[in-house]
Amino acid sequence: MIEEPKKSTIQGSATILIIDDDPGTCQTLNHILKGKGYLPACVNNGKDAIKAVQDGFVNLALIDLKLPDMPGLDVLEKIKELSPDTEAVIITGHASVDTAVQAMHDAFSYVTKPIDMDHLLSIIARALEKQTLRTERKQAQDALRESEEKLAGILGSVTDHMSMIDKKYNILWANNIAKSLFGSDLVGKKCYAAYHGHSKVCELCAVENCFKDGKTHHHEIEATAADGSQMTFWCTTSVAARYEDGRPKTVLEISRDITERKKLEAQFFKAQKMEAIGTLAGGIAHDFNNILTVILGDAQLISMDIDPANPHYELAKEIENRVKAGANLTKQLLGFARSGKYEIKPINLNEVVRESSTTFGRAKKEITLHRKLQKNLSPIEADRGQIEQVLMNLYVNAAYAMPSGGDLYLKTRVIANEDTQGKHFSIEPANHVLLSVTDTGVGMDKETLERIFDPFFTTRKMGRGTGLGLASVYGIIKAHKGYIKVESEQDRGTTFKIYFPVSEKEVAKPAKIADQVLKGTETILLVDDEAPVLKTGAKILNTLGYTVLKAKSGHEAVNIYKTNQKKIDMVILDMIMPDIGGGKVYDLMKQINPDIKVLLCSGYSIDGRSTEILEHGCNGFIQKPFDVKNLSGIIREILEE
Repeated sequence: MIEEPKKSTIQGSATILIIDDDPGTCQTLNHILKGKGYLPACVNNGKDAIKAVQDGFVNLALIDLKLPDMPGLDVLEKIKELSPDTEAVIITGHASVDTAVQAMHDAFSYVTKPIDMDHLLSIIARALEKQTLRTERKQAQDALRESEEKLAGILGSVTDHMSMIDKKYNILWANNIAKSLFGSDLVGKKCYAAYHGHSKVCELCAVENCFKDGKTHHHEIEATAADGSQMTFWCTTSVAARYEDGRPKTVLEISRDITERKKLEAQFFKAQKMEAIGTLAGGIAHDFNNILTVILGDAQLISMDIDPANPHYELAKEIENRVKAGANLTKQLLGFARSGKYEIKPINLNEVVRESSTTFGRAKKEITLHRKLQKNLSPIEADRGQIEQVLMNLYVNAAYAMPSGGDLYLKTRVIANEDTQGKHFSIEPANHVLLSVTDTGVGMDKETLERIFDPFFTTRKMGRGTGLGLASVYGIIKAHKGYIKVESEQDRGTTFKIYFPVSEKEVAKPAKIADQVLKGTETILLVDDEAPVLKTGAKILNTLGYTVLKAKSGHEAVNIYKTNQKKIDMVILDMIMPDIGGGKVYDLMKQINPDIKVLLCSGYSIDGRSTEILEHGCNGFIQKPFDVKNLSGIIREILEE
């Protein structure tokens, strides 16, 4: 049964086709999209989806990978064949590498079930924006062709650079715009020499082709202006005058400066690439954290159960240390994936800069620190540990650029909203705290500067760096709704400028950390879909003295809690599960017992849904892999509230 989509344009309410055989998913998406002003329509199989696209234009299709009559990727291929301008977002129940790669080939992006609605709405908005840009570009090209037909009447008013060229490539005439860019003595010069600095005709020369076939040619070129700057132009070359027999006599070349547009496009495509890789990196980190949880838990159980004099005790402790090193690596992956915000609260950035730089300075005495920190600096909302990670990565990067020592300048100040507007970077309207980190090192060339935030890119020797340091810096800053820019030249040092939105909240007091393993006798329901994590977690809780009930799925957890709620004192709940996610499980348990005590747990870090649950009464969050001592302290803190 097909609900007919209403006709719409990109500029109006966009038509979105939901292709999913799950009635609940269709109903939820339909309701939410309608509420956002879109025009959704639902179908439950591939055949009906193809018919809907044949019957009318669809702006965007949400395609489930698993459909009853054909694979979702086959449906995507057919939709793209019927309507190339239709954008698509794949919906999958598992974030596999193959799925991610296939989705990025033909679809705009993909989301995994359970669907993070805020994330999906963001993807839809960007996909439709891309569609709008493509339409506007086509309209601009059509307008350009129309302007060529009226060329004779508008020569004196155009703002593009224009030149008349003969068959021997001599510039016969140039407008003032062209002369201002390439010099007042253009007339009489060869076009390939004046615009490109070449000694012979350019390859694939549009002027040459225009004289050969008499047709209009469009092309993009790179040219060097009189001041030495590199510029990009979109050029239109057409016949300006003909001989009586119809042969071209002169051609007119109109060149529009698209240098800034190309820069913006490059930023846009790079952001898309970083987001796709970040999603993949986040999934890998999540799975790896589950593995580390089991190893760390078992190692700590061993060290708690044997005498420190036992030779195996040191082995267990070494395993713990190696697991924690692995956890630090996944922190960087999650940081790059913009999933690195663990505990967000107002912090004093000056305090973090002062403490971290003092620690760094003790280790790198050949580097002189200069701090200029604004007094009474406004707070920012951030995860302190992640900001420390950002700073240490920047310090280490600076030290690598100054192997023989040098100066490191650290500055903070508040800048007003108007001082950040109209720049070449996107930043939310608000006052910001600006942190700048400047070194006097070797600097970077243009090629290195363009790749500095790419994951696994490093200029260091093999084995000396992971290439994740600055990639994680980029991800963490973006996750904190901030912006980072880099200024550098070879042999002239490097400056990183980081913008954080100002917070109106007061700086929070530091939380107490348990200094010993705390035990108890209460009953805890442990929920996790990973059997090894569930087994190890139960052993840890039993060792701490607790009675443990286990659930390996969301549905099982709800049923167990419904039956045993009077004797269950607390629930430790995994956020990511295949049947129903931790968020939904929490909502169902909250309906059973409004006073339920729940500790969220995830191989990811705090995301939008986790934060929402915490704000609605959930008691805490712990990141995998967790330390037994830390876990024991959080459990006692929640139970004794």
